[in-house]
Amino acid sequence: MNNLIILPNDPDFNLTLAQLKRPDWRAIARKENWISFVCDADSGLLRPVSESELEDYLEGGEYEEVVGSEGMDDCYGMD
Repeated sequence: MNNLIILPNDPDFNLTLAQLKRPDWRAIARKENWISFVCDADSGLLRPVSESELEDYLEGGEYEEVVGSEGMDDCYGMD
């Protein structure tokens, strides 16, 4: 298996981050019977959330923090 390091200045960096998901997301989906992915405000990585966590994310200000970050028009940082 070849390993590849994609640094922040690489054109594919934001796209790669947007596709990373926790390896246990399927277990969380089965447990919650619901799954959504949100962009974490601290790391920029996608994380699985339950329905109530999604509501908190959207209404609690984290979503605005993510899209309001410098140079980010959406979760993926693409204009």
